[in-house]
Amino acid sequence: MNQSTSRSNDYQLEQLHYKLEQRSSEQMILEPFFAALIMVLAVFGNSLVILTFYKNKNLLTIPNFFVLNLLITDLLMALTILPVFVLTLGRGKWMFDDTVCTVQGFWNFTLFSVTLFTLTAISINRFIRIVYPAHYSVIYIWKNVYAIIAGIWFFCLLSSTSPLWGLGRYAFNPNTALCTTGGGNEIFRFISHVVMLIIMLIIAICNFRIVKAVRSHSNNISRNKSRTNGCIVQERRGEEIHISKSISIVVGVFSFCWIPTYVMDSLEAHDIMVPRVARLLGIFTILMDSVLNPFVFGLTNKKLRLAIRETFRETFVTRIQRHRYVFPSRPELRPNVINVSPINVISA
Repeated sequence: MNQSTSRSNDYQLEQLHYKLEQRSSEQMILEPFFAALIMVLAVFGNSLVILTFYKNKNLLTIPNFFVLNLLITDLLMALTILPVFVLTLGRGKWMFDDTVCTVQGFWNFTLFSVTLFTLTAISINRFIRIVYPAHYSVIYIWKNVYAIIAGIWFFCLLSSTSPLWGLGRYAFNPNTALCTTGGGNEIFRFISHVVMLIIMLIIAICNFRIVKAVRSHSNNISRNKSRTNGCIVQERRGEEIHISKSISIVVGVFSFCWIPTYVMDSLEAHDIMVPRVARLLGIFTILMDSVLNPFVFGLTNKKLRLAIRETFRETFVTRIQRHRYVFPSRPELRPNVINVSPINVISA
């Protein structure tokens, strides 16, 4: 029974390699093009917001510190995973040896896991801030925040080593053009799917409670809008609600990008083959999450949006304007350089 299953899996893997290598000319152009486009946008967007946080330390509140960790993870994904992904799609085959595949699989699993756990930490942070505000200042002090982020990275790095000591293995998956844990055993697959399901449930419950709190807050404002007492508290509360709305949008984008791949992973875990086009689209949507996150945070947070605009202006627009002033494209606009003889200056 095991031998027949193994032969069937080997045959299916050969078919997937064949489909990757024998794509149409349109696919061989469009697939790496869109992957490269995602890479460029992800590097640009995440770098811009990270630079904004660096230049504006006052924006690094506790919620935004979790956001910064998410953006750094997305940037690392764009800089380390996507170049190999683009190359593999362009060449139609894995170009490296098993060691490189193992390293890429390990790093893929680590960064994807850090993204999931960081989004979970962000949802829990907003949940406690909105639903249990009295406990927030006790739980979320900077020492605890550093410990949470360090714990996320440590746990994800540790769990990524599981295939290295026998619990599954990293192998190239032609369906996704990435090295993944597709060769993992049943225990590893089961644990991974259970953890993913728990994460999704936690995120869903937190955001459901946040939405209820937002509606309750809106009703209270409509009832008390003629009163002046406590207006400062209401304003601060409203700002927290607005931040939580932006987090909910990010979580909604996350769900849209990740749930299809989770469903397809579950199907393949039960030996149900998913068409290559659907599988690749699932990977593209996950990678698009790295592009959308900085734009969502930038558009939904007014203070951050203004700071990003200023950073963009200082970093790109001002430098371009200076370059045009010093080296204008039209010769008649270039400043005239007058050669002054030292003898004339002395005689004058």
